[in-house]
Amino acid sequence: MIEQLLKHYCRLAGGWRDAHEDCIEWAVQRLREDTDRGDLDIALLAGESTAEPVQTLARSILARHVDASRLDDESIAGQCLLELHREYRAGTVDIEAVDRRLMSLNRRFNALWLIALGLDCERATAGGPADAFERGFERLARLWGRSRDADEFHAHADTG
Repeated sequence: MIEQLLKHYCRLAGGWRDAHEDCIEWAVQRLREDTDRGDLDIALLAGESTAEPVQTLARSILARHVDASRLDDESIAGQCLLELHREYRAGTVDIEAVDRRLMSLNRRFNALWLIALGLDCERATAGGPADAFERGFERLARLWGRSRDADEFHAHADTG
């Protein structure tokens, strides 16, 4: 169940519209199931309505349940990339939407692989070759899909 909150939190931290509502719904469901007896942060999260306090409370809950390395900025950016890749492959976003999202992610997170992918995407949307972007996007999604955090990502990237 905590993995679901982590996914919602990553989307919220990455700027997905209405992602805070998913975090709130997670907390409401936990209260309904009474699985976290007396966890004040979950009760507070269930009663929130705006993104900023939701993000703070969700992070506090996650910090007690997942390894801190999964909450660092680069790991969050990697999870955002995975979500964006899923949406792109499903056809719910096009390359222009991916470009806008990558620009937003690059403003939020500082990772060289994200900057490089953003530049490749920008070139592809400006009429340049899309194959470099496609290959890079696939490779990064594959690497992040095999990684729980940034350290694992870099270890996988170093070995191919």
